[in-house]
Amino acid sequence: MNRIQRAPSVLARRLREGVAYLRDHLRPTFTAEPIEGDFARFMPPAAWPEGDDGFDLLISKIQAHRFDILGIGWRLQRYGITCPGLEHQRYTRGPAIKLDWDGNWLNEFINTRNCSYARKLWQQVGKGYLPLDWQLDMRSGYRWRANTWHRYIRYGKVNGVDIKQPWELARLQHLPWLALSYGSKKQQALVDEFKNQVLDFIAQNPPRYGVNWVCTMDVAIRAANILIAYDLFIAHEAEFSDDFKAALKASMYDHGKHIVHHLEWTPGLRANHYLANLAGLVFIAAYLPPSAETNMWLAFATQQLVAELEVQFAPEGSNFEGSTSYHRLSAEMTLYAVALLCALPSERLRNIATVDSKRWPILRPRPEAQTNLYPLPGTDRMCPVPTWVFERLAGMARFTEDLTQPDGNIAQFGDNDSGRFFKLHPILNITTQAKVRKLYASMPPGSGLP
Repeated sequence: MNRIQRAPSVLARRLREGVAYLRDHLRPTFTAEPIEGDFARFMPPAAWPEGDDGFDLLISKIQAHRFDILGIGWRLQRYGITCPGLEHQRYTRGPAIKLDWDGNWLNEFINTRNCSYARKLWQQVGKGYLPLDWQLDMRSGYRWRANTWHRYIRYGKVNGVDIKQPWELARLQHLPWLALSYGSKKQQALVDEFKNQVLDFIAQNPPRYGVNWVCTMDVAIRAANILIAYDLFIAHEAEFSDDFKAALKASMYDHGKHIVHHLEWTPGLRANHYLANLAGLVFIAAYLPPSAETNMWLAFATQQLVAELEVQFAPEGSNFEGSTSYHRLSAEMTLYAVALLCALPSERLRNIATVDSKRWPILRPRPEAQTNLYPLPGTDRMCPVPTWVFERLAGMARFTEDLTQPDGNIAQFGDNDSGRFFKLHPILNITTQAKVRKLYASMPPGSGLP
């Protein structure tokens, strides 16, 4: 298709974007209305074994706001820090903030329409907590702006800058670690850190503004990790205020709505990003209280997950992308989503089985009219996935096993970005700075070694 043939579709897309931008520019994008009902519960009271020095060290880093993002070393993450740079490309130190507990400091960073709600969120944050700079590339020092509409964020053309730095942090895959540690230690400081980081993120990242709403895959992964972390805390009888639970439900609704309106799907091309969209939407819709909208999200995500499983995985279990690492990522996302669907209570199954998907105007691709239920193998329960799905999952597991070498590593073919859906069991290699510097002696000074 040449440029002339593409022109009408490009023009239509830009017109839609312009209308959407004006809508978001003229009114708050946060959902401030209360969502009635409680989150669903799925997680057992799992905990990290007490006395694991490596895991305790990891938790202490998270509480100190030190993160090892994409191999840069454990670096402090906050406003005003000096970053190491990459290949002699380093951007100037980011802005310092004049922190106040009324949240007025947020006025300098986020768009005006969202300031009022963001300030209310910040007022729930514990005194003494220092906010993270969620728009920062911690290696280069480059910052995006939290008041830029997500479709207008530009990346990939500035030397030494990696947008995956803020994206990786904002997946919040470290939050379940806090919950697992709380399961064994019962320290209130872990609950407070979880609550403060979640409120900090929501307040500084209004829906559809800033770098962390650009990629729908990251939105989906973030939501799933927040939800299982919260569920794990609740399983261990941690307590949260009604105001926090209301803010969390509203944010999860905002995440779900964003996914539905920004699916990474095209008729001829969709891959692990679209699987992540669907898996995240399954988690959001399953955890949020049932409503006409969340039931529709759950029905749609279920139907599409089953359809993509048939398209993206061969009958013997291999993935169509031809990458062993993407095979494992896609298999992981699919497995967790299917497991959650199999755990849905009977009332929720009836809800999604009676949804008339054809009446929903915004979903593309168009779903089937209704979601079918099938016997869950080995039980007397029903589930919304057919029996062949479990056979395909078994094939995916066998394929992964065949790829895995005796030392636990896999034979790598194709792309690898080390992506994960959850990181519930981090692998820790504790060593000394001297050994690290010797191992990576060829790296120039300031390259990010700890």
